[in-house]
Amino acid sequence: MDENGRCACKARPENRTLGSTRAQTTTWELTQMPFFVINEQPEKSIFDGKTTIRTLHGEKVMMSFVNLQPHGVVEEHSHPHEQMGMVLEGTFELTIDGESRRIQKGDAYLIPSNVKHSARAFDEPAIALDIFSPPREDYISS
Repeated sequence: MDENGRCACKARPENRTLGSTRAQTTTWELTQMPFFVINEQPEKSIFDGKTTIRTLHGEKVMMSFVNLQPHGVVEEHSHPHEQMGMVLEGTFELTIDGESRRIQKGDAYLIPSNVKHSARAFDEPAIALDIFSPPREDYISS
């Protein structure tokens, strides 16, 4: 893995026939095994300081493990990335485009690009797994 927690990959150009047309395509080869240890990834505090994330990413997708401490808040925001997620532990309130729901372990959600959303933990901690496409550059660079 490189210093940003990415699997090291290298591009290998290939000539392929697509229908009746020859085209050059790119194939990605992993130069290291594609496994991560979540707790070895840097932890970043977001929004209110009661919420932290650990992220992993490839070329076109990012995983973010979100830890909400009791009463932690992810303030309303939006971004151009499509986001899907799942509650791994606990319960929290998720608001997407003005609609709020209490979601719990096993529940999943979809947040389309540029839609406002927020989250709020209750009296117990909660953990969610968020998936972003494309990866969020603001999470990679800081």
